[in-house]
Amino acid sequence: MKTSLLHLLLSPGGRLRRRTFWTSLGLASVALAGSWWILDITFGSTATWFVHLPFLWIAAVLMIKRLHDRGRSGWWLLLLLIPLLGPLWLALELVFLGGSAGPNRYGANPRGRADYLTVR
Repeated sequence: MKTSLLHLLLSPGGRLRRRTFWTSLGLASVALAGSWWILDITFGSTATWFVHLPFLWIAAVLMIKRLHDRGRSGWWLLLLLIPLLGPLWLALELVFLGGSAGPNRYGANPRGRADYLTVR
């Protein structure tokens, strides 16, 4: 199954391995910083607010897919609302723990799928 870049960044369905999560989040952060800088220079600091919402959506989608790889629902993002312990637990889930072996209710295991980041 080939996955497009738009599906990777905009659709919360499916699973995502750690390496792809960090690569995608890093590239989205660089794009945010570049867009923010260009908007700030061109239109002023007020215009920079327009890049935050798309970045937050992309970050949430990537985190949901990473949670799916762990066999967890995207609702686990609500842990971010619990001060200190929530973000720490979520960081543990997203960064340090591997995905569930084999397929789970969110899809096939993305590990070893060379076509996952194929752009159509």
